Amino acid sequence: MGHQKCINVVRVSPNDKLIASGSNDRVIKLWDANSLTQKGELKGHKKGVWDLQFSPVDQLLVSASGDMILKVWNTGTKMCIASL
Repeated sequence: MGHQKCINVVRVSPNDKLIASGSNDRVIKLWDANSLTQKGELKGHKKGVWDLQFSPVDQLLVSASGDMILKVWNTGTKMCIASL
């Protein structure tokens, strides 16, 4: 089981190596696209995650949430690098 609540969005990275899923449980999960094993969790939103988008070079992921905040994540370090 990947998330505790409904999944709202699933995105595949441009190089097809990562899958990101966002849920009403306020968590973004990163998955290895080949093995479907979890590679990390991105936490910080106060409401459900509604949309995700990878950058063209796969180093960044942007999330949009019901808390009306956009977050920019580094997919390598799993850290939030900006909140808008």
